[in-house]
Order: sequence, then C-alpha cells, then structure tokens
Amino acid sequence: MVHRLLLLSLLAACGSPPQTCATCTPPDAGPTVMDGGLSDAGATLPAVVINELSSLDGDFIELINRSARAVDLSGSTLAHRGPDGGPERSDAAPLSGVIIAPGQYLVSSASPDAGALTFSFNISNGSGDTVFLLGVDGGVVDQVTFPPDGHNAGESWGRLPDGTGAFQRLTARTPGAINR
Repeated sequence: MVHRLLLLSLLAACGSPPQTCATCTPPDAGPTVMDGGLSDAGATLPAVVINELSSLDGDFIELINRSARAVDLSGSTLAHRGPDGGPERSDAAPLSGVIIAPGQYLVSSASPDAGALTFSFNISNGSGDTVFLLGVDGGVVDQVTFPPDGHNAGESWGRLPDGTGAFQRLTARTPGAINR
C-alpha cells in the first residue's frame, strides 16, 4: 500500500507516469550519485536494483529505486555477460543524465522503437545470460543470472516480491509496473 501511495504521489508531483518521469527529483533532496556502495534501502540489496528482464518479445531490463532519495545514474551502465563471465563493457549501455526518483521504475529496451532508454546487446534466452548494473566506479552494483530458457513468450524473469524478492519466472510481463 505504501509503495502504491509513493507512486501516486510521484505521479502527482511530476504530472506524468512514474516510469516516464526520469528527471523528477523531490524538492527537499538532491539526487544521490550511484556507486557500488549505495545501499540505504536495505542491508542486502543496493538502493537501485535490476527488478525484471525479458529476453523474448522484445528484450528489456527494468530497474527500481528502492530508496527514499532520488538517485543519479549518470556514469552507471547496463551490461551483459562477456566471454570471461564478467561484464562485457564494450557494448554496455550508459545511463547518462538519468535521475530515478524514489519508488520509480526505469525500463531500458533493446528496441529503439520502444521510446525508452536503449541497450545494444541481446539477452540470451536459449543459453542463459547475466545482466549487470555497473556503478560510476565500474563496480558491480547488482547482477542477475538469467537461466537457459528462463521464461516463455509473454513472460519475464523478475523479483517477487517486487523490488526485494528472489528472481523467478513471472507469468506476465510488467515493465514499468509492480511485478506480480
């Protein structure tokens, strides 16, 4: 209930849906810079985490800001697993100029037609993949290992409960909305 109220208050403050209000910052606090040490939302997860992804029907990666402060993602990047098993930095997607408000979702897509931030790599469904959120310092802030054939068409791989739980197959894609 609190999560929904936060999203509704964000909508009222910004005048647009939370997933499209990438520069809305609460008036009482400036943004926190994203780095590998930011973890004011919980003991085991950083403030901004990968929350959902899909490798079928148009690849997407959804982030959520779990903290009570806006987070500046400038200098952070999204990457996938490279040949050495670590992040492939050569085709990493920069998140420059993006400020994600408290409780806000940010969706990045492999399709430039989606109107969202885009990334140029493909998330492998058949052989599995790992997706990384890298901080300003280049360190891994969050990573998600997506198993081979992790989901079917019309489904996704996401956290349940939304923003905090373990990753599992979701029977409905929910980019920019609460995982169910």
